[in-house]
Amino acid sequence: MAAHEPKRVTNRKWVAKCANKNYGEVYEALAYSMEARMMFFYSEIEKAIVCTNGCWKPSCNQNQEFANCSKFKTCFEKLYVPKSPPAKRTR
Repeated sequence: MAAHEPKRVTNRKWVAKCANKNYGEVYEALAYSMEARMMFFYSEIEKAIVCTNGCWKPSCNQNQEFANCSKFKTCFEKLYVPKSPPAKRTR
């Protein structure tokens, strides 16, 4: 990891990567109680974590939640427009 890259959460007690490779680089954050889940991905564009959707186990379909997260990531990357710096004021 280069010095300018943000650190990623790597503690497997709290974060799990989706095992289905069709969904790409999407993850779930595990709650302390182990019931709540927050799906997210790392944005290389913004150098940030983007939270997308969540669910409560065991009532959620984890595979569907990862699929939703993957769709959000695809949309984000296609539609993202970086902020442009403010225009310089002229007199």
